[in-house]
Amino acid sequence: MKDAANSNRYRSAARSHDPANMAYLESTLGYRIKLGLVALYREIYESLGDTDLTLVQFSVLCIALDNPGIAQSEIASALGVERPRLVPIIDSLEQRDLAERRPNPIDRRSRMIFLTPKGETCVKSLKKNFDAHQAQLRSRMGGDKFDSLMDALDWIVKNTQK
Repeated sequence: MKDAANSNRYRSAARSHDPANMAYLESTLGYRIKLGLVALYREIYESLGDTDLTLVQFSVLCIALDNPGIAQSEIASALGVERPRLVPIIDSLEQRDLAERRPNPIDRRSRMIFLTPKGETCVKSLKKNFDAHQAQLRSRMGGDKFDSLMDALDWIVKNTQK
């Protein structure tokens, strides 16, 4: 028994230098989307610069810019996250003076989200960077391929949700 265990250990050690066989995973759509997403996120974070914002925080800021006074619960729903998960995200945006919660005059249990002047300036600048990245990606990929990919992803979203 001891010899078999040692033999397996040596095979594992030798195997660690060879690239893993990824043929099956690389043939699946989910894995390919994940790889593309990782590569895309790397570029997106570069376009966000040294702001230290996460993509979720950026998304919240974009929604608040385009929908002043939107309810916190509506942002959570739009992003597909649970409402409690959004609380620390908005807390961090408030601490950075990028957004603020205000009580809803109609429903005191609800909070409306507004950007501060600093938040508005920040998100407008970041959107320009983001738009430039998107245009560059579209150019590198080719407009038809880019549009086809967007259409395919839209189809997946619309046709695989329960």
